[in-house]
Amino acid sequence: MHDWNVTREDTLSGQFLYYNENNQTPKAVPPLPLAGSAVDGSKTIHAAGVYNPEVNPPVMSKDKNNALYYIGDELWELREDDKILKQYPTKDLRMTIVYRARCFESKKTFE
Repeated sequence: MHDWNVTREDTLSGQFLYYNENNQTPKAVPPLPLAGSAVDGSKTIHAAGVYNPEVNPPVMSKDKNNALYYIGDELWELREDDKILKQYPTKDLRMTIVYRARCFESKKTFE
């Protein structure tokens, strides 16, 4: 991983944050197109920074069909059922994926 200094601009960008030293300030990796970061989450304290924390996200019901639709010209719509909640340009989208796996010495260990 690259070491980056956390700046005001970075705090708005949904960066990847991690602590690899005994320090109160995390290291940060800015969100770059087609890039990713991978860590062993059981050994490294990490998080995804909040993008535009001063903007309140739309309220969505977990019981409805919530989805993001590409409508063309680098524009996306967030919809709840057929209702458009908000539009976003592609440059404002961020994705965080968490994958957890366990490795065992043999299949017998797992059983």
